[in-house]
Amino acid sequence: MQFTFGKYAYQPLCEVPASYLGLALETFTIPEPLQVAIRIELAERFGLSVHTSKHAKVEAEPKSEVKRIYRQLAVKYHPDKGGSHVAMQAVNEFYEALSAL
Repeated sequence: MQFTFGKYAYQPLCEVPASYLGLALETFTIPEPLQVAIRIELAERFGLSVHTSKHAKVEAEPKSEVKRIYRQLAVKYHPDKGGSHVAMQAVNEFYEALSAL
């Protein structure tokens, strides 16, 4: 499936940065099929299992694995390490959502 708007319009989801996908889910009104595809793409990138259903539930690995992945992404996207503020916000929001599962 392709991203259908914005900076990454008509690019395959696998080529769109995770930070942008997370931001898009939180910010934009996206058709449900694209929402599901984005959630599946993010889950696969972060090594999470996905149950394909209408809402594409994501089952997190044990909490320690989620925390390990979060720390890797936080180091990579932190503004003090060359990342952007928006990317770090997306990483933090994604971590909070997984922690709440």
